Amino acid sequence: MAGAGDSFSGRVFTTSGNPQVFGDTGAFSEVFDADLPGVMAIQTNGTWTVTPTP
Repeated sequence: MAGAGDSFSGRVFTTSGNPQVFGDTGAFSEVFDADLPGVMAIQTNGTWTVTPTP
């Protein structure tokens, strides 16, 4: 559960030129597909978990 002041924002940069931006200030569970190869940059305030899946 996200607490007061918690936030998560992320960006995915890929070689396909299809960047993605996502985030929230409340708890969420979503799956995002990203082209590979790529780089994911995240900024958080609070405790969050990011799980890469094949």
